[in-house]
Amino acid sequence: MDKILREPNIWDLHIHTPLGTPTKKNYGGVSAEEFVDELIKIYRNEDKKIGMISFTDHNKINVEAYEAFRNKSDIAIIPGIEVDVYLTEGAKDSKHIIFYFDEKELSNISDLQKLIEGYIKKKEKVYFEDFVMYLIENKKKFAVSPHAFKQGKRGINYEWTTEDTADRGTSEFSGLFFPFWEAGGKSDICKAIEFLKEQSGEEENQQAVIAFSDSADYKKIKDYIENPHQYFLCLNSFKGLLLAGSDRSRIIYEYEDRPKNNPSEKIKKIILSNDLKKINQKNKIELQLSDRLNVIVGGRGKGKSALLDAIVYKIDNRKIEDRSRASFVKKFDMQITNFNDTELASDTNIVYFSQSYINKLFDGNSQEKFEKFFEKQFAESESVSSGISDIKMILERTEEISSVDDLNVADDLKNIVSIGKKLTNLSIKNKKTKKVPLYSECHGYDKCIRDLLPQNSEIWDEQLQNAFKQFIEQLVENIAKYNYNTLFETKFAQLMKNKIEEEKRKKSRIDKMKGDSKERIEQKLKFLYSKELERIRQINKLYKIEKSKTQVDIQYAKCSGEKDNKFFFVSVANKEHPVEYAKRMIIEAVNKSKYKGFEKKEIDEIFKVYATSQELNENIKDSITFFELEKKIENLEELKAEKVQRIIYKSGEEFINLHNTSPGTQTNAVMEFILHTDSTVPLFIDQPEDNIDNEARYTQLTRWIRNQKYKRQIILVTHDANVVINGDAECVIIANHTSDKFSYEYGALEYGDVLDSAAVILDGGKTAIHRRMEKYGE
Repeated sequence: MDKILREPNIWDLHIHTPLGTPTKKNYGGVSAEEFVDELIKIYRNEDKKIGMISFTDHNKINVEAYEAFRNKSDIAIIPGIEVDVYLTEGAKDSKHIIFYFDEKELSNISDLQKLIEGYIKKKEKVYFEDFVMYLIENKKKFAVSPHAFKQGKRGINYEWTTEDTADRGTSEFSGLFFPFWEAGGKSDICKAIEFLKEQSGEEENQQAVIAFSDSADYKKIKDYIENPHQYFLCLNSFKGLLLAGSDRSRIIYEYEDRPKNNPSEKIKKIILSNDLKKINQKNKIELQLSDRLNVIVGGRGKGKSALLDAIVYKIDNRKIEDRSRASFVKKFDMQITNFNDTELASDTNIVYFSQSYINKLFDGNSQEKFEKFFEKQFAESESVSSGISDIKMILERTEEISSVDDLNVADDLKNIVSIGKKLTNLSIKNKKTKKVPLYSECHGYDKCIRDLLPQNSEIWDEQLQNAFKQFIEQLVENIAKYNYNTLFETKFAQLMKNKIEEEKRKKSRIDKMKGDSKERIEQKLKFLYSKELERIRQINKLYKIEKSKTQVDIQYAKCSGEKDNKFFFVSVANKEHPVEYAKRMIIEAVNKSKYKGFEKKEIDEIFKVYATSQELNENIKDSITFFELEKKIENLEELKAEKVQRIIYKSGEEFINLHNTSPGTQTNAVMEFILHTDSTVPLFIDQPEDNIDNEARYTQLTRWIRNQKYKRQIILVTHDANVVINGDAECVIIANHTSDKFSYEYGALEYGDVLDSAAVILDGGKTAIHRRMEKYGE
């Protein structure tokens, strides 16, 4: 018998033998042994392989058929019998109900026959409740499968003619003892499922519905194996039957290949040594894994996490970040095979979470780990940057000489700076010879022009207002050009000439002997004033940066959780505006003891001091030169900028910043995210239940794991029985460790004593089994 499920199984648990009438005639009057030989021949010749059968004659057990089949075939078989029972004392018609028994009864099948047939022969009528109590008193493990939507009045639903009788009947024949209802075929299965949906309303009814061959001749047996009504995702055993009945998802109506996705990435088999030495025949342990959910369980310190980490280390040793841990698990000699039956590649992509890993993401000390873990999600908002490269690009695109701002040349160089304010020097005179500033809010030039024009509001429609606005803008541009020519080419040249002459006279008085030439003085002054203009242009360029480029910039990516829950991966960047940065750099460069109150000056005054340089040079700190200050402002090398990344969790109408919540809420939310990710990459988790309360484990975590395992292989370590049993693990690995050796046993939940061992080892084992296996007839 296989230890874990590799592919869906076909069961036919309703086969009649030649023991009864008219089946004896249908089979041509053959003996039990001849019947078994023909049956085995049919199964051997079919492309589809039968996994498990049961002989279910009416009110009889064919001991000879069971014994012959056990001796001649390795196909699983469990004892069964179809009993005609009455549900109540007043019932007119009996119902056909099949009882299945543990395969352990096969070793003494004749004793089971005597027990059951003896009871039936003694009774004029077999009443269902009495018969069930009789089996319980005799300590028989059994399961019950009534006919439903089949054979008319022989089905349990025949008398369910009103809503009340349907509700009562459904309740009585669901749950305990009833793994599944047996319908007549695929169409009857659909009818029964639709009926159960209507009965359960919004709650999903877990009652399974199936259909077997109900064969009384070879043709029916052959037709069924060629076209089975359903497939079972359980091992071929009585426990497998009970498990299928306790979880409707274990029964599928279309065949599926396993694994569905990426067989080269999934682990099929692991071979390792039990003593941390090289693998040999004496120390070799072989573990078969499922392509779905694999759980490693065991007592404290028994090697659960060691096995998980050793597997991860073998695939990608970079995942084990703790050096001492890596040094230990490295000692495991291990061979890993994928579902292509080849060695698993060392560069196979996996997702791994060590114990308490999720809490560390939010502890504030692992920003790098946090960003790396959610790298893909935050990458969707990567345009949010905390760097200054975007600002520098804007500055590089800015023209070296601004078309307006650099034309703020007045009659004296000491008033040349007019930065950060609306231009007031580009002005003209009206006919009263009064200067009118172009951009004054109250007496602007556009208002003067407008005052000269008709004021009728009907004339000033939108088209005329736009035309007027364009006219004013063109006028401003022309005036700016005019001012440039008059102020710069004419007045500035005259100013320079006056300054040169004054400097010549000054120099002559101080040192007539040196007699610097007019040409040298002119070059020096041009150099001096060009530097001041450069600093003006430098500051003016910073004003070109829009505030929107440096104010708080927020972008986010959105991912879905369960139902309407959402995860928002928010990136927030906040940068200092370059103008504020320049102001701060200048203030920080000033020696406050020498230049008291400098930091309280208006920003334009601060920039004037910077542009003219002399006053600032006299009061600058010894630790910095004026040239270094210029470079700092030019390169924006100390501009303040920060980028913050946060996860906002939306549950219902509530938005929750996960960074401000408890470890339990963080773990629960991130587990929801992980287990709703659309990925086929194998997932390794050490104790996903950490910090999650018991009810959340049962109602949420196990549901998420069950849904995710159909998309990707999951291998996890757990102490919690809910994860194993209600997560419906396909493979359970039980870890143990003595003083010098590890041991690992594995199997499906329904294999051997796996379920019982898990119940003893795991926290809440008995409660979890009761919740999940409430249909067990024990």
